[in-house]
Amino acid sequence: MSTSTQIALIGQLEQIVSEWNGLRSRSQHDDVSDLPETELIRLLTRARAAIERVSPPNSAYVRQAESILAETAYSGFHLRGLMGVVQSLISDLKSGYLQTVAELIHGELFGDFLERV
Repeated sequence: MSTSTQIALIGQLEQIVSEWNGLRSRSQHDDVSDLPETELIRLLTRARAAIERVSPPNSAYVRQAESILAETAYSGFHLRGLMGVVQSLISDLKSGYLQTVAELIHGELFGDFLERV
């Protein structure tokens, strides 16, 4: 993954966290239960789409998001859980942990090839 792509993905995820923080600052309750359901669903949908877009297919991030959403609960509960997944993604992207072993090996082999040329 290129650095510019990584920066763009982190920016998308950080904007979702920023919107979550904005909702929380407007709410009188930790679970944002006093805010309109439509606002929660909008951000919930954006968070879910970002997790699916940024994460590798069937990754722990996607599976965790699906597990959170499978619970019978209020949208604020789901949203709070997804924010944990989004924050994990941000941290792991910044640390370079989303690269697969195959990508790392490919990059290393390509670097070795370039050194020999």
